[in-house]
Amino acid sequence: MSSPKSPFPPVPPVGHVLKMREADKRFVGVFVEGPDDVQMWNRWLKHRPVDRGGCREVRAAMEELRRRNMHGCLGIVDADFDRVRGRLEADADLIISGAHDHECDLVLSPAFDRLLQTLPQAEPTLAALSQPYSLREALRDRALPFGLLRWIFLDLGKPFPDRLTPNNEEFVVRQSWTLHRDALLAVASALLCWSRDELDSQLAVRQAVVSADKLWDVCHGHDVVALLRLAFGAVTGANEVCRSDKSVRHSLQLALDSADLPSFPMWQQLDAWESRNLPFVVRK
Repeated sequence: MSSPKSPFPPVPPVGHVLKMREADKRFVGVFVEGPDDVQMWNRWLKHRPVDRGGCREVRAAMEELRRRNMHGCLGIVDADFDRVRGRLEADADLIISGAHDHECDLVLSPAFDRLLQTLPQAEPTLAALSQPYSLREALRDRALPFGLLRWIFLDLGKPFPDRLTPNNEEFVVRQSWTLHRDALLAVASALLCWSRDELDSQLAVRQAVVSADKLWDVCHGHDVVALLRLAFGAVTGANEVCRSDKSVRHSLQLALDSADLPSFPMWQQLDAWESRNLPFVVRK
């Protein structure tokens, strides 16, 4: 998943690792997609991750380091839609999100429940907004149509329009947190120059290949965070969390506790990477 671009040019991976290993021979170079990922992982890793500006750039950095025979480096990336499209490339030096991206991994972790526990006054309203499901399930079901549309645009090689996000008031009613699916699909079909029947068929084809327990592989973290902000915005007592998508994401990241890490998919992969790459240690 693409993150906001850093205003600074990417750090050359080989030069970065060589410079850092002048002081520490066991320095582990960690390369991530964007600043959101730096913020996520800086708490838990021995050395600050480097923002490469995207998944392809992280993979390219790892290839360059391997060509130079520089071991003890790794990349952290989101699976994005590669898993559901059957295009996920395994790599011993890549840590890949368990769901679509690290935001979805956080929502599936105890961090999500811990964040809600900090808002006890909001719990009754959030529960009412989510009926008859849990907030986590309701969040997934609202994010899914946006994710399926993103998948279609990706397959067509078209950029995803900003208009087709939860931040568009045509699609999500602020006070009731209700998704207007018909309005969303009407706009999407017009942007695609498809009939509504054609769009419904394409959505059904994609959803049919994803099992019920893998729906989070389709939900996009940007949509999940935006929808969560809207849910928090509909209740009192959540003002600090719902100021922006960035504040929601940061609150989720901070809610992750060290006790949660052993069951966190990407942490498990980091543990396995260390066991294969002794004496390099990446985790604090």
